[in-house]
Amino acid sequence: MGWLVRLAIGLGISGLFLFLAVWSLQKRGVTWADVASRLRLGDYRWVLLYAGILFLIQVVRVLRWGMLLHGISPVPWRKVIAVGAVGQAAIALFPMRLGEAVRPWLITESGHIRFSQATATVVVERVVDGLIVSAMFLVTLYFLADMNLPHQFMVGARATTAVFVTAALSLVLACLVRSWTRRWVGRLIKPISPRLSGFILRAVDGFFDAMQTLARQPKRSLAYLAVTLATWIANGLSLLPIFWAFDQHLGVIASFTVLCVLMVGFMIPSGPAAAGTFNYAIVLALSAFLVDETLVGALAILLYVVVIGVDVAIGLVGLWLGRFDPKILLRASRAKEPPAIQSE
Repeated sequence: MGWLVRLAIGLGISGLFLFLAVWSLQKRGVTWADVASRLRLGDYRWVLLYAGILFLIQVVRVLRWGMLLHGISPVPWRKVIAVGAVGQAAIALFPMRLGEAVRPWLITESGHIRFSQATATVVVERVVDGLIVSAMFLVTLYFLADMNLPHQFMVGARATTAVFVTAALSLVLACLVRSWTRRWVGRLIKPISPRLSGFILRAVDGFFDAMQTLARQPKRSLAYLAVTLATWIANGLSLLPIFWAFDQHLGVIASFTVLCVLMVGFMIPSGPAAAGTFNYAIVLALSAFLVDETLVGALAILLYVVVIGVDVAIGLVGLWLGRFDPKILLRASRAKEPPAIQSE
């Protein structure tokens, strides 16, 4: 599927969810003039605090990825930070999750690590994050069992749990039956294209080597899990200042619930900058806790601007540190493999 086709599909998905978000507010009598007036009433010192916390969390996430990379190869920290920062921005800004390919692509160009190994670190990161978000979502719903929450909450919690538990079990199973996986990849692909079969087998070997290398480092794995838990706890608490900015004291459980709904919305492939899916997730989540529907609309806009603004800021820092040409991001998101992958 071509890049432009994916962009078109992403824009269609974003348009659908943006329509649902706007329609959901309009049917409750919310107008744009009301939303603008509500935004003017906020205490933006709290918003700046939220933006600062969010930026620091993104920095920690970049350093956390470096923990996985260093478990495989001693990639220079400047390179890790630059690529990680640019990659975080690309994930948020590019349509249809195309930004996921940016970090493995750019870090491979440094020559310190193979593409398949870098991809393994990203997959591990995504699966661990997904499992933690799913667990948090289920726990918050347990504490809110007496509330009349939208049915989408439980659907989202169960769906994400099923997806990431399946992904985790699949990774473990694939590593345990590595020879079987190689054999079947060879049988299915080699008759079609021997060259493609050889590439896939090298990639599979590199991926499994990276997974097994990380598995043999329990201290590093435990440290990674501890940092991940701390990061997500900080993420959940970070939303409280946004509520305080508008004199809303919703509590910790509500804050974590909003975060979980937002993360599920982010997981849906959509157009550039998660437009539509982000806004609908915020409207859906906050409508369960706030009586003031005008404030729901205001926060759906404000949170979107702040989150995307922080992603752009950290991406710019990464471009500066790595001295990257911005055009390389588009090449990375469109490329099927980086030039250095031929060495695998």
